[in-house]
Amino acid sequence: MNTVLVDRFGSWFAYFLSNFKYHWTWSEWEECVKLNKTDPNHPKPKFLKEVFLKLLWLTFYEKLKDVIPDEFVTLLPVKPGYNHKFAEITPENSLQAKCAKALIESIKNKEVLDMMLGSLDPLPDGAIDGRELDPVYPEAKLEVVVQTILRVGCKSISHISVALNRFRDLIMAVMPNQDAKVCCLKITFSSSRQTISSCVS
Repeated sequence: MNTVLVDRFGSWFAYFLSNFKYHWTWSEWEECVKLNKTDPNHPKPKFLKEVFLKLLWLTFYEKLKDVIPDEFVTLLPVKPGYNHKFAEITPENSLQAKCAKALIESIKNKEVLDMMLGSLDPLPDGAIDGRELDPVYPEAKLEVVVQTILRVGCKSISHISVALNRFRDLIMAVMPNQDAKVCCLKITFSSSRQTISSCVS
């Protein structure tokens, strides 16, 4: 079967399951669990893994784990998480981590945009590692802003959406051109793959 058709069918099937309370004749698919143990590259378990991966865009990991039969849990993808780059201060990231901490404080205190941007002043306006950027955009500031907003909204997809909408002006202030937008998506993808669709929209 054409791989594009399989992908589209997987998307439709995930959508179907989420809309019909995950009711399905799961017993007929138990063979997939056995096949996954003996031949993980077999098309049946691979298809079901893809469907579960697509379902994570429509529901939370814990809910999906609760609604599918226990024997299928082994086919679930790795639980999505958030990797905050500046959670700990290290010699390599001390300046960015300090600015991220200051930005979080500004956000908690509900300060105005200029005050939030002021917490980023110690960071350079160019590339993180000093290389030439053409066109120029504040890569270090952008990384701190994106990482911090993802950290603020890391509880769920809806929290991320609210945080992105609330701090849209802050993001746009450090994202002046197309190259900066691409950089923003790379930062998001490396930190939290599940939130990439929210960031794109």
